[in-house]
Amino acid sequence: SQESDAFRAVKTEDPVSIDGILDEPAWQKAPSIDGFFQYEPDEGKASLRKTEVKVLFGKDDLYVGAKMSDSRENIENNLGRRDEYNRADWFMVSIDAYYNKKTAYTFGVNAAGVQLDGQQDDNKKLSVNDANPLLPAGLDPSWDAIWFSDVTISDDCWIAEIRIPYSMLRYSRDEIQIWGIHFRRRIPNLGEVSEWP
Repeated sequence: SQESDAFRAVKTEDPVSIDGILDEPAWQKAPSIDGFFQYEPDEGKASLRKTEVKVLFGKDDLYVGAKMSDSRENIENNLGRRDEYNRADWFMVSIDAYYNKKTAYTFGVNAAGVQLDGQQDDNKKLSVNDANPLLPAGLDPSWDAIWFSDVTISDDCWIAEIRIPYSMLRYSRDEIQIWGIHFRRRIPNLGEVSEWP
């Protein structure tokens, strides 16, 4: 995987409404994370579509906002059951709260608002999931958490807004927290999966 610079999540004291619109003042203060690279089909090349992600943390929750550029007619927003990684545009965030670089909690949402979550364990190396061979290797979707998301689609992008309660994660009691984070975007119209490790 590529090496990427560290970033600081921005603290917010104000409530964030999970409505798929990144209009709260806290989002404007958070730096944008971009520079996604393809995992498929041309590994290591820059993604063909721009993705910008912002991260906030509050007293009880972690917030992730993502803006995925594309034209409305190319965005696939197919409905499905929860944890069904169907053919649709997807955004996923994996959080390595112990920063051991081997395990993570993964939260994903597609452009229709379908949620997927699971535990990532690189020790398991699940290359093929019987229920869904498209799932990322090592992701076990049988783990379910309570978290919140919403999406919106406009003429030139789709936006995912996610709130993850800290109670859904396990992490150390250290006052200063260093977590690993990984973002993944799937664009079926291009056959592309891009990442920001």
